[in-house]
Amino acid sequence: MRDALAWIRNRNLKRLTDSILDGQPIDREAARNGLDTLQLESQATIRSRVTTEYYSQYYPTLRKGGAWSAGKPVGVVDHFTGATTAASTLRWFSSEPRKPGEGNSSAHVVIDRDGTIMVVIDPLSKTAFHATVANETHIGIEHVNCGELQQSPSGLVLFMGTYKYPADRLSQIQLVGTGMWEPYTALQLVSNIVLKRLLRYAIPTLERSRFVQHKDVSPIRKTDCGPLWPAPEIDDLVFKNVAFRNMNWTQLNTMTTKDMTNFKQEVRVLLGHG
Repeated sequence: MRDALAWIRNRNLKRLTDSILDGQPIDREAARNGLDTLQLESQATIRSRVTTEYYSQYYPTLRKGGAWSAGKPVGVVDHFTGATTAASTLRWFSSEPRKPGEGNSSAHVVIDRDGTIMVVIDPLSKTAFHATVANETHIGIEHVNCGELQQSPSGLVLFMGTYKYPADRLSQIQLVGTGMWEPYTALQLVSNIVLKRLLRYAIPTLERSRFVQHKDVSPIRKTDCGPLWPAPEIDDLVFKNVAFRNMNWTQLNTMTTKDMTNFKQEVRVLLGHG
């Protein structure tokens, strides 16, 4: 397997995440220390994405809620950003003032397309504004992904109904039913599983049944994470202490519809369900 976590600079954190890839259980203290280290490392990473000047003005973000209440959090909500880059989402989640009516949304973590995990708000201590009805109970994880795409009358491919989709990513688009969707990357899946395992080991109140997608808690308004996010299989891996370093899907780049089918089958076999 290529080093999916090569972006990690801290050696202790790298050893910890390597243990997770190998299916080794982690005690609560080690997991919490790992999350603290990840948060510290994220400061430099976010700064590199948004520029030092912007970071010094608008980070750490004030766009966060209060402390978790007793027995919380109980779950995690997965999202897509609806954006092409991590930088635009990190700026959106910052303290930069917004126009009236633009809301106060934020999230605990952003996972870039290269798998880099960036902690915006400490998931161990504070709530975020990522899924209205679940803000007080769930951690929010955002993945850089445009979601469903549309074609304009002139033939342009748009995301969020307005913005031109990058020409160098047009070949990645996947057709699912009548919709066009941007795929996730294998590196995002790897980082999602590693991060959720850290969270599970660190926070004993988290429950498998409370790991959901945004569309599960806001079905009328939201479609994320879309049909190319294999939610059950990902979270089955999160809650099983098994190694997944050498699975075939970890060698891929973007996860096509065919790759997703193969991923699901591989997970079922690994977990004894196939």
